[in-house]
Amino acid sequence: MKILLVDDEKFTIEGLRSMLHWDNFHGILAGTASNGREALDLAHQLNPDVIVSDIKMPVMDGLELSRLIAEELPYITVILLSGHGEFEYARKALQYGVKDYILKPITREKIHQLEKLLYSLSEESASRKEYILSIWDQAFQSNILSRLKCSDKQYFDEFFQSVQFHRLIEQDMDNSAGLQLLNFLFLFFSEIQVNQEVISRSKKMAMADYLELTAISDKIDFIITKYYDILLSIDPKSSSNADTLVGMALKHADASFTRSDFNISALASELNISISHLSTIFKQSTGGNLSSYISSLRINRARELLADGRHSIADITALSGYEDPKYFAKIFKKKTGYSPSEYRNMIVSSQIHPQKGHDEHGNKK
Repeated sequence: MKILLVDDEKFTIEGLRSMLHWDNFHGILAGTASNGREALDLAHQLNPDVIVSDIKMPVMDGLELSRLIAEELPYITVILLSGHGEFEYARKALQYGVKDYILKPITREKIHQLEKLLYSLSEESASRKEYILSIWDQAFQSNILSRLKCSDKQYFDEFFQSVQFHRLIEQDMDNSAGLQLLNFLFLFFSEIQVNQEVISRSKKMAMADYLELTAISDKIDFIITKYYDILLSIDPKSSSNADTLVGMALKHADASFTRSDFNISALASELNISISHLSTIFKQSTGGNLSSYISSLRINRARELLADGRHSIADITALSGYEDPKYFAKIFKKKTGYSPSEYRNMIVSSQIHPQKGHDEHGNKK
């Protein structure tokens, strides 16, 4: 586990370097920095697993460093060192995903506390790497491809509901596992002799769309939808009770879409049916897929709330089923052509009248 130490006081850096029992948590000193700007540059170069940083530093402090790491390198864990007078300052940093903070002065007891934290992170990292590496196993790839060839929906139902799949995506900090799962689909296309130019173009678009996603539930939905779109095109099957089940699915989706963890997998579990069966009957009945339907519900709710001046953008984010305001704003603009604030301003200036109905670009229907 590579660790970057950051402090403007050299004796603190030297103290940490000499007092930590690096072997106990499989630690390697990746480098040191004297301020946040230097640390950010080194983080991009060295790609450490953990940054242990002071809060008060010249040029760029630890709080700003934590914010930028969360935005640019979210898979890196940050632990802050803070003085007693910086307690509230350190707590504020937790919103940027900072793992914990250690109060100065750095005593032997504090070193032991830091070592326990680093050991825990080392164990989590090893577990995460084991799961991520499992998807690059040749046997796993061969199994996925063979299951696709015979359109084994039962296998994919079990896989997409499994702990293995959900942990893969949840722990996939650099998107490598998700991209590899998508790559299997395009390897499958190659094996069934789909035009290579079409494969290349579709693969590029799918990878780019996936990399734009930040919410775990959206990543899960994206992969599941891509797989079942292929499975349904290979082996479409109807269902005698399709209308009833689709009606139930629509009812559940309408009641639950404001939950940020609600997605295809959750809906299938609530209805006690397989993902493949749910995807099949929904697409046959509506002509679309569930993930698009859930997304449209969320965007339409956001439009309604934006017309109500009582709600902040942060409140609308949560009330529409999203966790991150920045991600919500990106999705909203992609769907409507406007940022949430632009859309609200257009309502205020009467350029948009949401009560009369509009398409996804805000134009009158």
